[in-house]
Amino acid sequence: MLTAVGKLPNGSDVTLAFSLAFVQSPEMPDVAFFVCENRTQEAFWKPEYQSHANGATGIAAVYLASPNPERDAAFAGKMFAGNVERMPCGGFRIACGPAQELRIVSPQDVGARDASLSGLDQGQARLVGIALRAAGRGGFTAAERACGMFIEWV
Repeated sequence: MLTAVGKLPNGSDVTLAFSLAFVQSPEMPDVAFFVCENRTQEAFWKPEYQSHANGATGIAAVYLASPNPERDAAFAGKMFAGNVERMPCGGFRIACGPAQELRIVSPQDVGARDASLSGLDQGQARLVGIALRAAGRGGFTAAERACGMFIEWV
């Protein structure tokens, strides 16, 4: 468990604590996963801290491009102990929590979704996009305009 001292907006100090776990598949050397358990949620898990200027209210999904989506979905499914489902449009979705998922798709599927990523290295898995929940906002931001990863606004 890691601990640190944080400062609340009112200026008072609070002790924060986290448990972290890291895992990496030898088949995906450029991708690392971690989970973080917040041990002091009462310190900062507050509605007033959970807003962003872009309107995002949460993460719905993270996209991983993989040369072997089935293999990498099996690894992620074990890691998250999540249900692995084949997506109708290709690839797999893995439940990572009550309302989040990892979507593993082929580099070709990514290129079809976002032309700015059509030249992906076909041999290595990499994170390529994120789906963000946003009240009253929808659409798509290409990776070339979003620091290298596309954003779906859902």
